[in-house]
Amino acid sequence: MDIIKFKEKCRDIRRIIIKSKHRSKSAHLGSAFSAVELLVYLYYDHLNLDLTKKKPDRDYFILSKAHSSILIYAILFDKGIISKKEIEEVDVDGSYLGDHINSQVEGVEYSLGSLGHGLSVASGIALSSKMNGFNNKTIVLLGDGECNEGMIWEAASFAPVQKLKNLIAIIDYNKLQGFGRTSDFSDMTQFSLRWKSFGWNVREIDGHNFDEIKSALNEIRENPDKPLVIIAHTVKGKGVGFIEDKLEWHYKSLNDEQLQRALDELK
Repeated sequence: MDIIKFKEKCRDIRRIIIKSKHRSKSAHLGSAFSAVELLVYLYYDHLNLDLTKKKPDRDYFILSKAHSSILIYAILFDKGIISKKEIEEVDVDGSYLGDHINSQVEGVEYSLGSLGHGLSVASGIALSSKMNGFNNKTIVLLGDGECNEGMIWEAASFAPVQKLKNLIAIIDYNKLQGFGRTSDFSDMTQFSLRWKSFGWNVREIDGHNFDEIKSALNEIRENPDKPLVIIAHTVKGKGVGFIEDKLEWHYKSLNDEQLQRALDELK
């Protein structure tokens, strides 16, 4: 896909997301929007996926910031994996497609909810793939606020020692978490140096720029035997002006007027 088609696809995915969130009156709209470009590039270009989950040497994607599940569901709907009825029932009482990611869904590798576990899961998958001699990769998407969790740093210490060069962690660094700025809860001025000190290759990019996303994922690493972390600077709520960089859209849902305003912006 070229850049124009990538951007069109991002608008398509955002429209699916806002319609779903409006229908269910559920939260985490901003958290999904900040990672759209990252996931569109991964799912429509970069990853060698087997959405049936039958090939052990496939690439793996783990959504650690699992409250953004609607983003994965929207992509799977666009790819014809999830039906129209299923996408219309996301977050609705009685649906198996909830606010946190569910591996009962074809194309979803692992169920997650409580934050902080995804990097450990991805490290285990990457280690297994390495031991089996597979030429694949495991990519995990983390939230910046999620990196306050201690278990993240246990996995961050483990992966370089195991020389998991097949592991890539992408951090959706939108600078907002549940109750404020990430900088209100943790010193983020040394964030990249913190990862380097654990032995990771580190790249910082604009997480909405497809050229930078592609470059970070494909360029030769400084240390080819170590895992890579991509710190992707993003905007929470990206794509709809009145939602962008607003803390309240971690929780709010769209009313009818706001839905129409959002759709008008995404035409």
